[in-house]
Amino acid sequence: GGRCTFSQHWKGNREKMAAAVKSLHRYAVKGMAPDSMQKVALGSGDYFFPNDRRWAVLKKDKTDSFNADEPKWLHKENYECVFTAGEALAAIETSFNDASHTLSIRPRDLAGDG
Repeated sequence: GGRCTFSQHWKGNREKMAAAVKSLHRYAVKGMAPDSMQKVALGSGDYFFPNDRRWAVLKKDKTDSFNADEPKWLHKENYECVFTAGEALAAIETSFNDASHTLSIRPRDLAGDG
């Protein structure tokens, strides 16, 4: 983990505080398991944490709410997630490789043995 120093404003007071970063996680696919990361270069605006929630699994009955030619923000109720979609999403895992810009989707090792 890293260390950082930041200023905090609270009721007009300014104090310096130390914080320790214990882990970094990115959710490349909204609602799926996270990627653990050793480091990240933070951006600005909509891409503050690069490739976080870059993809999502749209619910079957919500496909008319998304236009691939003009994508825009949609509320989370339009998307599946591993906690509510049941076995279908629980049976897969995803990861994003920043170097190759590749999203991998593969069967989850449900036995937990490797």
